[in-house]
Amino acid sequence: MGGGGSSNYRSHAEQEQARYERETRARLKADAKRRERERKQQEKAEREAWLRGHRLGREDSAWWNTIWWPLYAWLKERSAWEREVKRRKGQGYHRVDDIVLKDHDD
Repeated sequence: MGGGGSSNYRSHAEQEQARYERETRARLKADAKRRERERKQQEKAEREAWLRGHRLGREDSAWWNTIWWPLYAWLKERSAWEREVKRRKGQGYHRVDDIVLKDHDD
């Protein structure tokens, strides 16, 4: 009776240890994801704050460019932000935590 299967027997202590290790790995992974999500949110908030001072006003648009104005404004914001990121990387700042802000030049 009880033909010998190929399953390995693990004691209760071994099962508990394996469960603890799985939970620890899952907790560490969730913490890393949370930190990365918070970092991205912080970078996005910082980018929006920086762009708020850079955004082109609606009074600059005329009746003839109201259709393409949002695209133009988006391109200007994007290029300005890319210049700012390039400047920061040139100074060795890659993360929001250490970034020194500079006034807009355009």
